[in-house]
Amino acid sequence: MKFDMNKKITPKRGIQLQRRYGISLMRSSAFLLNDYIKTFKEDDYNRYSVESTLRGLLSQIQFEWEQDCKKPVLKPIPDYGDEMVVSEWVKIVETGGFIDYDGHGSLATNKFKSDIVIHPSDITFFKLKLPSWATHVVWFNR
Repeated sequence: MKFDMNKKITPKRGIQLQRRYGISLMRSSAFLLNDYIKTFKEDDYNRYSVESTLRGLLSQIQFEWEQDCKKPVLKPIPDYGDEMVVSEWVKIVETGGFIDYDGHGSLATNKFKSDIVIHPSDITFFKLKLPSWATHVVWFNR
């Protein structure tokens, strides 16, 4: 989906844009807030305010993630991409083998790829819980 400023935004299109760009903006904001927190001293009131905002943002990201994972769109796994078991992918991510810059994955079953995109930071930074139906990840390198 390409964003076109001249295209009329219908309610359905608005939801599509919010799903596509809203989560990305929330993720970016969370990273920025996390870095911003480090500029404050431990007992600074402003630090508490920024931490509170970050906690709220992380809660919203978790909520959106859970909503997206309830109704995935499944398609056959493509010929490209590396299919691996979720536990294997998580272990690679936790040891630093994959970072966001390397690419992204799609949650999958043993036969189908979903429309749910996952990044290494979803595990390491956002601590998102993977849905029970996701037994595999199809990894796409940059």
